[in-house]
Amino acid sequence: MFFYGLSDVGRRRQNNQDSFGYLKIADNAEVFVVCDGMGGANGGNVASEMTVNVFTEYLKNSLGKFVDSKNNLLVLPDDTDSLGPYATTAEFSFLKDSERAQDLAAAAKENGLDNGGEISEDAENSNNQNGEKSARGVSGSASRSDGENESDVKVCDDADNYEDTSVLQNPIYTLLSEAVASANTEVYERSNKDEALSGMGTTLVAALMIDSKLYIASVGDSRIYLFCGGDMVQLTHDHSYVQYLVDIGQITPEQALTNPYRNIITRAVGNERTIEADTESLLLTTSPSYILLCSDGLTNYLGASDIRDIVWDYGEEAGGGEDEEAELKRKVEGLIDSANEGGGGDNITALLIKYTG
Repeated sequence: MFFYGLSDVGRRRQNNQDSFGYLKIADNAEVFVVCDGMGGANGGNVASEMTVNVFTEYLKNSLGKFVDSKNNLLVLPDDTDSLGPYATTAEFSFLKDSERAQDLAAAAKENGLDNGGEISEDAENSNNQNGEKSARGVSGSASRSDGENESDVKVCDDADNYEDTSVLQNPIYTLLSEAVASANTEVYERSNKDEALSGMGTTLVAALMIDSKLYIASVGDSRIYLFCGGDMVQLTHDHSYVQYLVDIGQITPEQALTNPYRNIITRAVGNERTIEADTESLLLTTSPSYILLCSDGLTNYLGASDIRDIVWDYGEEAGGGEDEEAELKRKVEGLIDSANEGGGGDNITALLIKYTG
């Protein structure tokens, strides 16, 4: 597995309140996090950085004891009680109509995505205060899938092939929720102790990869997308006021893109004493697949069809013979540059993961 991440201040902000992080728990277990802070020039920076660090450290401490020192692999116990109580979560759903894959633009629109509608083995984060781009490198040892084209790749159209039915599913959800709760407590208490940081908070999207299983957690309106078989699916559900209006039928997804209240979120890490995170999971069966974690600085200024095209190199010549690092770097820079060209009104963070099986 390979990844590349960048964070950019954008064209209208003076500082960058986004943070992103990576943690390698074992050779078969890695964590990726993107946070978009809020609460003033200083508060947002502190909240997002704290959340990245506390969240990843919690998972490191919880899962690290199950890493086999001989081969550096995470081996989860058969006794699920060792991982904590079961959690309750919503069932995951996918695009199920394979005909939609024949018209990718229509698929994006049908899912409310059209036209926009964002290192080391220790936890690290990128928080750029001066407007310069910052990056973290590539991890992994899997070989590339050269010579594979769109017609050879399975489309994301069969939920049964992706649903995670393992007995460990819900305990992992619990761990992710507890990691978010731990970060929430730290940020909330820090905010109450320091008047200068009062009211600070942050969004969070996180991806935990264990072998071919992807577990995600989300709070706020940062997003995670899955790309497989030439398609793109949004995995997270925005915790925002305009998304609520869409959900109850008050406005359309298209109207949400220009609604003046689109930046109001209904859930954030650190704003309340307790927090509930959304958790989901799936099995990755298509190689290559991409997973994108991003802040709303990307999705508010770059349409979904453009995001899809950049990740899949539609309409562009792919770099001939480039390795994963060069490929992911080129695509992430393309996403951020395009968001800046679209207005760049917010901090922009994109972390792109390539799964090669």
